[in-house]
Amino acid sequence: VWTPISNQQAPEPRGGHTVVWTGTEMVIWGGFGKNEVALSTGGRYNPSTNVWTPISNQQAPEPRGGHTAVWTGQHMTVWGGFNDNNTPINTGGRYDPSVNKWVPVSIKEAPVARGGHTVVWTGIEMIIWGGTNQNGYLNTGGKYDPSTDKWAPISVKDAPMARFGHTSIWTEKYMIVWGGYGRNGVSLRGGGKYDSSTDRWTPLSDMTIPSGQVLHTAIWTDTQMIVWGGTSGKNLINTGNKYTPICE
Repeated sequence: VWTPISNQQAPEPRGGHTVVWTGTEMVIWGGFGKNEVALSTGGRYNPSTNVWTPISNQQAPEPRGGHTAVWTGQHMTVWGGFNDNNTPINTGGRYDPSVNKWVPVSIKEAPVARGGHTVVWTGIEMIIWGGTNQNGYLNTGGKYDPSTDKWAPISVKDAPMARFGHTSIWTEKYMIVWGGYGRNGVSLRGGGKYDSSTDRWTPLSDMTIPSGQVLHTAIWTDTQMIVWGGTSGKNLINTGNKYTPICE
C-alpha cells in the first residue's frame, strides 16, 4: 500500500540530490532545482509523524548536485559533485541532525574534484572512487575518517580502469566496484575488489559476464553482490548477475 508524503515544509523541487536514513529520519540534501540551479538546502522527513523539518544552511557546503552522501551513525557526510557551471568540486560537509549543524570536511589531501563517483561507508571510513571531471573519467579515490577529519589516498596499483556510471558496494571487508562507462563510452564488464586494511586492489573476474552494464544498480546481500538493469551499449536491459567474492 502506498501513502503520500506530506509536502508541508518539504524542500523545494529538485533532482540529483542525495539521501540517507538515520534510523528514524530520511535526510535529503543538495541537487539541482529550477533552471538547473545547484542547491545547498535540504530537509529531514520523519515517516512516523509524516513531518518535514528544514536543515540549517549555516556553514553548509556550497551548492551542488551529482555528489555523494553517507550516514556514519552520527553525521550525514556529503562530498564532491558539480556546481551551477558544471564545475567539479572536492569539498564537503558533515551534518549532525541532533543539533542541526554543519561542519566542513577537510580539503587537505582530499581527492581531486569530481562528480558521478561512488561512495561506501565501512563503519569507520567513507571511501569515494571513480567519477569524472574536466580531465575525463577517473580511477582514483580517497578514504575519509570523520573521527580525525583526515583523508588518505587509495592505491592505483591494479585499480580498475577509469570509469563513470559504475556501482560500488561494501562487503564488510571489500569495496567492490563494477561496470560503468570506460574510455570512449565503452560499457565495462570488469571491476575490482579494494581491501581498505591493506590498500590493495584485486581484479574482479568477468569471464562469465556476457556484457558490460552502465547506470545499473547494485546491492550487497551479506553474501553476494547483485547487479541489475541499466544499459549495455545503447540498449536498456532487464537482466542482472550475482557475484560471490568467496568463489575467487
